Amino acid sequence: MKYEKPKCDDCNSELIYVSEITMDKVRKINKNGQISKKEDLRPWADNDIEFLRCPNFDCYNSYEVDYDDKDRIIKGERRW
Repeated sequence: MKYEKPKCDDCNSELIYVSEITMDKVRKINKNGQISKKEDLRPWADNDIEFLRCPNFDCYNSYEVDYDDKDRIIKGERRW
């Protein structure tokens, strides 16, 4: 069976994969009391939220991520 990319139910756009992670933006305080321009991004949560989203902003539907029997991404239930 040929794989077909998941599409939005409403507008038929190809869905994109989204993985939301929570991160801290860490910057040191310089000797002069100013915040350093150099920043370090540090993830602080191991529970990434993954879903499929329609890139069409008129639609913007979201779907759960599911997998077929060959471990390929398919569209799951609609999120909201």
